[in-house]
Amino acid sequence: MKIHSHYDNLKVSRDAPQEVIRAAYKTLSQKYHPDRRIDDPDAERVMKIINASYAVLSDPVQRKEHDEWLARKEREAAAAAAPPPPLRSAASSQPKSQQKGQQKGQQTARQTSWQAAAQTKRESAPRPQPRSSAWTSQARVDPRAAQTRPRAAAGFSLRRISLRSWIAIGVCAFFGYVAISESMTPWPFTRNTSTSYGSPYGSPYARDHADADGKRRALAAMSSAQAATSPWTNDVSVASSDASSARPTFARPALGPNGLPWPSTASYLDGMPVGADGGHSSVTIDNTSNRFDVFAKLVFNASVFDQPVRHFFIPAGKSFTLAGVAPGSYDVRYQNLDDGGLYKSQNFAVTEQDSGNGVDATNVSITLYAVPGAVQPTTIGRGDF
Repeated sequence: MKIHSHYDNLKVSRDAPQEVIRAAYKTLSQKYHPDRRIDDPDAERVMKIINASYAVLSDPVQRKEHDEWLARKEREAAAAAAPPPPLRSAASSQPKSQQKGQQKGQQTARQTSWQAAAQTKRESAPRPQPRSSAWTSQARVDPRAAQTRPRAAAGFSLRRISLRSWIAIGVCAFFGYVAISESMTPWPFTRNTSTSYGSPYGSPYARDHADADGKRRALAAMSSAQAATSPWTNDVSVASSDASSARPTFARPALGPNGLPWPSTASYLDGMPVGADGGHSSVTIDNTSNRFDVFAKLVFNASVFDQPVRHFFIPAGKSFTLAGVAPGSYDVRYQNLDDGGLYKSQNFAVTEQDSGNGVDATNVSITLYAVPGAVQPTTIGRGDF
């Protein structure tokens, strides 16, 4: 029994060389191409069969596998078509037990032969086609002719990351960005004051005409003055048996944190940054009820870090107004220069809103108290000041 193969589809012999196979494929392609056989409904299907057969026979590896498959199928068909061997005449002279064994073996062989024939018949039976045609697709019969798809290479994929992991990454990135931006770019914008103590802003052109080297020298002088004039000292002359000998005592520094003597009037400290400007609001710090001088800071409450934006000095019994404060959330932190006490006011908000041709600004008044009063101050540590 002859098995229909790719050689039959291309109408070549099984030992045909590649040149013959290529020429046959070219001839059949030109003959059965759908563009040349518009009225033939089987042209497209026949062309697919021709292409599949040429893909197998033009590849030496696939052609070898196809030849082995043909040989195996033909052997199976020949074995199934062969008649069973006749029984020997001398079987009657054998013992009954031996005869029974031979009969059982013959029945098993016949059953195996019938099963093989039925299996071969099922495999070789042509599948029903929508239209009658002499063309068959060997690719449907030969399972080894089909090429397996290569597996996707294992590697990192963003789809494997879970939703919780994406949320955690986003939160960490957000807080990291906020922390870096708050620490590297202080808000609001700051500028240095001039030597004028009376102006709440200093010179309006100080930022434009400031010298970079002068700024660096001023910051270096501030650090040296703070280290050299620290008001916190220990009194070693007191007997060690006194429990208060271990507590630091406060001595008013002769110089401010900018390395210069304290101003004689309420004003900003020269050389210190003046930020949170450009607004229309004001904050008045009232020290009229106290008998001590204060060194105070206007602190902007940022989302992560609190940023001191203005530094100023107020003598005893005086008040000072911070003008042009930009909108935001603030508090005032101040130090009693007599005993070194550090305090913090309650938080307050500065808001502005356009109203017609003007702006509705906020005017805040903060009264400083050394002891609890109408507004009780909060005691803070040196690190918070």
